[in-house]
Amino acid sequence: MILLVSDTHNNEDALERVVNIHKGKELSAFIHLGDVSDFSILEKTESLTCEKYLVKGNNDIINLSSASHLKRLGFEFSNPPFEIFIDGFGHIAIMHEPFFIEEYLYDNKTKYIFYGHTHRQGKRMENGKTVLNPGSLSSTMNFRLAYALINKDSVEFKHL
Repeated sequence: MILLVSDTHNNEDALERVVNIHKGKELSAFIHLGDVSDFSILEKTESLTCEKYLVKGNNDIINLSSASHLKRLGFEFSNPPFEIFIDGFGHIAIMHEPFFIEEYLYDNKTKYIFYGHTHRQGKRMENGKTVLNPGSLSSTMNFRLAYALINKDSVEFKHL
C-alpha cells in the first residue's frame, strides 16, 4: 500500500494524524507530492518504516540544509518530475504541478502518475495508467483535508 499526501503547507497536526492512523500498517511507501513548506514537519513521518519520497512543490525550497534534513529522515527527493519504482506497483511518475502528465501517458513503463497542487482529489484512467491527485492536507483553499491510499488494485480517498 502507498500512502499518498500533498500540499501540507505546514499543517503539522494533519500530517501527524495521518501518520498515526497508518503507523504500524504494512506500507510500501510514503509519498509527499510537494508544498510541505517547512520540511521539519516531516519529522512526524519518522515512525513509518517504508520507503519515503518527496517531490519539490512550488512553495518548497530545497537547499543544502533542507536536503541534509530530508536525507536524515530517509527521504529520496527531487525536483519534478520524479520517476520512482516501487516493488509491486512498478514505475511511478510523481510531480507537484500537473505540467508533466502528458510526458508519461504514452510511455511504455509508467503505471501511475501522481500529482498535487490543485488541492482537489481526483482519479482517472488514461491509456492504461492511473492519474491521481490525493487532495490536500491543508485548509488553505477551504477543501476538506484529504489524502489517498493506493493498493495494487484500488485507490481509496480518505478525509480527516
